[in-house]
Amino acid sequence: MLLRRILLPLVLCFAAAPLLVFGDDVSLKTGKCPIFPEDTLAPCVVYCLKDSDCKEDMKCCSVGCMQKCMKPET
Repeated sequence: MLLRRILLPLVLCFAAAPLLVFGDDVSLKTGKCPIFPEDTLAPCVVYCLKDSDCKEDMKCCSVGCMQKCMKPET
């Protein structure tokens, strides 16, 4: 019962998350997100889902499990 009511929806949610974050973004901006070490600790907060959510030339980048707008590297 626990599996069907709680765990299965969680698994499906996390399986769909990459599609929301990395899906087709017609307004993909130039430059690359800064690279952070894989063990970077950051609160799991989502401030953006794609580049078009960010102002000006900023890009939506991952920092640990956080998604936030950042100045791109050139």
